[in-house]
Amino acid sequence: MVPTPLLMTILLVATPLIGLAAYDARLPALGLGIMAAALVVAVIDNIISSRTTPVQVERLAPEVLSLGAANRIEIQVRSRCSRPLQVAVKDDPPPQFRTSRRTAKLRLPAFGAQRLSYTTTPHQRGDFSFGNLHIRVRSRLRLSQWQHTISAAAAVRVFPNLQEVRKWEALARRGRLADMGLRTRARGQGTEFESLREYLPDDDFRRIDWKATAKRGKPITRQYETERNQNLIIALDSGRMMARQRPDDGRARRHRRRPG
Repeated sequence: MVPTPLLMTILLVATPLIGLAAYDARLPALGLGIMAAALVVAVIDNIISSRTTPVQVERLAPEVLSLGAANRIEIQVRSRCSRPLQVAVKDDPPPQFRTSRRTAKLRLPAFGAQRLSYTTTPHQRGDFSFGNLHIRVRSRLRLSQWQHTISAAAAVRVFPNLQEVRKWEALARRGRLADMGLRTRARGQGTEFESLREYLPDDDFRRIDWKATAKRGKPITRQYETERNQNLIIALDSGRMMARQRPDDGRARRHRRRPG
């Protein structure tokens, strides 16, 4: 049980009564009675609230995180209670990660749900695990907060930055890798087959490879690259003006006329 400012205020207000025994011998007993009654009510309120306030908390995190990138972790909190709740949620990411924040507070309406998020950055590859989730909920009389630990341990793996790879793939699809100073095989509107990949929403449906789609059970798109072979046309002008000059006098060679 965690006391709230309201309970602390009640206890502080009753404290001076204990020191007024010189004026009235009944005042210390009154002060102690108020403090004891407040504590008993707070404990009972805490027990009842914790048993009658169903709250569901779930971590939504990918199984693979990107090395050196700010990975987004989401936590969904759902209330099954008929009254508004003030909830504080704390997560336990791997201690090797640099995490922006671990605790968040939110207010849930009756039978409502909210989703909060934070970012965590791993600095080394390997296998890691998230710990449990912890929640604190204010009691009905607002005298205390009950807390509960939810078993949510989950293993994650850290690989090289996959988000950067997706960014380069997006640039490659738009043909903008050259703007970044990179020279790659040019994919374009040509007819020379380059590779196969999974279908994306912005792909032309005419590029779907139906045989590969039927084989893999999901839409597959063909990628083409711009043709590099070019057709060259050589034009030769054999007219009189292009005749070779004689080496002796430098005059142009004249064509001999046939007798009519």
